[in-house]
Amino acid sequence: MPLTNVGPCVGDSRDGRFGGGSWFQLAQSTAPYAAGVLCEREPPGAGAQTCDGGRCIAVKGTLGKKSYLFVPQQQTAAEADQFCRGLGKNGRLVVLESREEREELMKEVARELAPLNPRANDVWIGLSRSGDAGAWTWDDGRPVTALPDPWGEREPDPAVSGPARAYAGFGTTRAFDVQLAHADALTTKRPFVCQY
Repeated sequence: MPLTNVGPCVGDSRDGRFGGGSWFQLAQSTAPYAAGVLCEREPPGAGAQTCDGGRCIAVKGTLGKKSYLFVPQQQTAAEADQFCRGLGKNGRLVVLESREEREELMKEVARELAPLNPRANDVWIGLSRSGDAGAWTWDDGRPVTALPDPWGEREPDPAVSGPARAYAGFGTTRAFDVQLAHADALTTKRPFVCQY
């Protein structure tokens, strides 16, 4: 099938026209011609809109199951937790049930974080520990092991003592562990994401 209006993709010319089977960048000006094409597909997020308390976010993978509220104001973990629980019986800091949910939600939150201070790009999530010997538990009561491993490299950090909460690097510019969880003390202030 001829390609039309193709963006920044790479193609494999099966007829040898562009290197005989090697991959190359495909610009719109080279279409139409027959080629195998590999394109990056971003998570399909459903967008965000202003609502009471912050920005309401919907992601395609959880439509009809979860709604999200991104709150850009920096709060302690306890303040964020209290705010989310005030959203109703299902209100809590976000519990990331799949890698797809995390990626789609990260994409939408990153858009919201872009205008903010670039250092304010980590958000509290619904994963906590009650003390040094306590197990990490999601805010819906499931143990951390019940869902896909959320942790970044060398996390949870053993240097974080006492009660702790996890944050995720949504919108972060770190070279590693983008979107993954990190442990921190409860007194740090960050934006946060609620689910309800």
